[in-house]
Amino acid sequence: MKTFYGYMRVSTKEQNEDRQRIKLKEAGIEDEKLFLDKQSGKDFNRKNYKKLLERLDSKSVLFVTSIDRLGRNYSEIIQQWKIITQEKKADIVVLDMPLLDTRRSKDLLGTLISDLVLSLLSYVAETERTFIRERQKEGIAAAHIRGVKFGRPKIKLSEIFYLYMPTFRTSSWTGEIFNPFSKDYSFNHEEFHKVLSENNLVFLFKPHFYDLKVLESKEKSDRFITISDEDFDDLYSILGQIDILMTDYSSVYFDFITTKKPVILAPFDLENYTSTARKLYFDYSEVDGEKAKDWNEIFLMLRNKKYRPASEESIRKFSLYIDGKCSEKLCSIVEEEKV
Repeated sequence: MKTFYGYMRVSTKEQNEDRQRIKLKEAGIEDEKLFLDKQSGKDFNRKNYKKLLERLDSKSVLFVTSIDRLGRNYSEIIQQWKIITQEKKADIVVLDMPLLDTRRSKDLLGTLISDLVLSLLSYVAETERTFIRERQKEGIAAAHIRGVKFGRPKIKLSEIFYLYMPTFRTSSWTGEIFNPFSKDYSFNHEEFHKVLSENNLVFLFKPHFYDLKVLESKEKSDRFITISDEDFDDLYSILGQIDILMTDYSSVYFDFITTKKPVILAPFDLENYTSTARKLYFDYSEVDGEKAKDWNEIFLMLRNKKYRPASEESIRKFSLYIDGKCSEKLCSIVEEEKV
């Protein structure tokens, strides 16, 4: 007879795990078989997860309500999945994704389908849009942004939230550091704060975590807030709360344009990036959005409100379905193929 275990995780001590607990108990897991960590999902160095892992064996079934409760680090999720299913020989059931139930089919096709769905987890940001209100109840989304939980006074809802997410550079490989706030790109700290204040803007700067280690500027003020992966369980789950996105070559562009909100493109180092860092998938001139070559153009754009959403044609070019049901469609297709 199989022993059922349940694993729950929330990111902070203040967050509520009741939603997970209810679903796991409905699945038949007893209280003494439930394990809870109130800790970030950035890695698996968690006390109760380790205790749970020690108990798992070939007669165990581990239940989680969703894959992001197991963790947020894609490569480590894959690794832990293999440890549980191959080394421990236990089964895993992800309640909100029926295809991720290793009990269902042990043949080659079933394993292939399970592995395929697991490998597509990096695209499951689609489902986060469906669950955003539940995430808000846990205090992950709007509580951080609209309430600004950074030890500063609360900002009014009328503020415009302006997110800057430059893509990952190869500084950790080449030693060359990209600083978007360099004078080389005409950045003026005093002028920028003036623009933010005049236009009711709150600037959220989210560098890649590798670049954050080497950047000198990690500012946190009422209008210029540097954020990291430690501040959010999953930044993509709060894109709907952002009013303007600014990026250069990041794939966040494709996710954000489906919100039909303004996008500013800031390819400050386009020539250097394409020649020394990484190549682009598309001709950058064809990427839709207002473009600025330096901060002077950004300042002018913000003052004159010369920013706009991507066109409907551009959105459809990269996102055929924008009804929030892409994961559901994908699962249906895989199920049909299996039959």
